[in-house]
Amino acid sequence: MPQAQLYVLSDQYYQDFPDDKLMQNKDVINGTLHSRPCSSG
Repeated sequence: MPQAQLYVLSDQYYQDFPDDKLMQNKDVINGTLHSRPCSSG
């Protein structure tokens, strides 16, 4: 059975390759970017 893979993208990647289909790198809570990555659940 294949193992799950996790890829971490830098903030710069999101600036260089904007794509509205990608999960955002950081959650926005109460209008403020959090310093932790988004979670899938």
